[in-house]
Amino acid sequence: MVYLRSLMLWGLIIVVEVAHGILRALFVAPRLGDLTSRQVAIPIACLINFGLTWLFVTRLRLSPREAVAVGLLWVLLTAAFEVGLGLALGLPAERIGQDYDPRRGGFMLFGLTALALTPWLALKMRGRAERSGAPARP
Repeated sequence: MVYLRSLMLWGLIIVVEVAHGILRALFVAPRLGDLTSRQVAIPIACLINFGLTWLFVTRLRLSPREAVAVGLLWVLLTAAFEVGLGLALGLPAERIGQDYDPRRGGFMLFGLTALALTPWLALKMRGRAERSGAPARP
């Protein structure tokens, strides 16, 4: 059940990230250029992912070890989704690979690293907030 809930949250994250990507392509890329807009989008995506995870992490009922496993699962699923979507959109493999290569301006590896840590970090931060008396969200 833990992993089913985690997959549901990952699905929500992907839907929001696809919308984020569409908005980036429509409004930011024409002003900043494609590569720069993709670079700017990574930290924003990290904040979106963390925010969604923060909201729902208590419902996942994860142990710290499970949170790490979920983060790694999300990375694998996200990388597969990104590559699959890129290929489905007809992007050449070289262009898809550029997103993952920091030497060519790609920041996706940083985003995936952050995504791997997100469930664990949200769980830890949520626990600290609740212990400090801060109001807990459902």
